[in-house]
Amino acid sequence: MFDDLSFCGSCYWESPQVESVAAALVRNTKYKTPPLSSRELATNFLSFLKQCKARLLPYEKLTPAGHNVKFDLSHLEVFFNRCDYHDFLQAVDYHFVDTMCIGAVMKDMGLLDRKQSLSLSALCRAFHVEHEDAHDAVADVEATKKLYDAMVKRLSGGTF
Repeated sequence: MFDDLSFCGSCYWESPQVESVAAALVRNTKYKTPPLSSRELATNFLSFLKQCKARLLPYEKLTPAGHNVKFDLSHLEVFFNRCDYHDFLQAVDYHFVDTMCIGAVMKDMGLLDRKQSLSLSALCRAFHVEHEDAHDAVADVEATKKLYDAMVKRLSGGTF
């Protein structure tokens, strides 16, 4: 699960710009620094979520946004349960924004080629979004935000 990843990344944005980004080293593969334990990673991530939630009204929840969000949330839920944080999803809305799903809808609408891959890298290329460090958590977060903006612009009649 997370043992195969180098980073876990997330961001908080209020359109049109990213407000803050958090990344945590999970494994000592890319950088020569000691990795965080699972417990430290979970604590840091939940602290980041609390900071983001503090900007919302008391009845509001965070809306996850990303690429293939359902996959990420299922793995995050297992990870947090393994760390004895069983209330992880209580801070998160059940709705989410997913650029992979938006891409699929755009294919159905004829706005993207039917053969278009729905991977983050392929969609970034299709929308002319720079994405140099694929699978680096922070780079993926930033590329996903730019991709989302480009998709919204295209869906609202603009060009990309």
